[in-house]
Amino acid sequence: EVLKSPDILTNVLNSRPTTMQDWPQEQRQQVLALQSALLRRGYRVAH
Repeated sequence: EVLKSPDILTNVLNSRPTTMQDWPQEQRQQVLALQSALLRRGYRVAH
């Protein structure tokens, strides 16, 4: 689903842990899980 939406994919790839500090925990966990899956597929994720 994320791969089909370039805007969402870009946001997930560019989200940094420092930016996510103020986010709700559930949203932060979802983005981190997506980033982990994308890393395994060879995508570059912001750190």
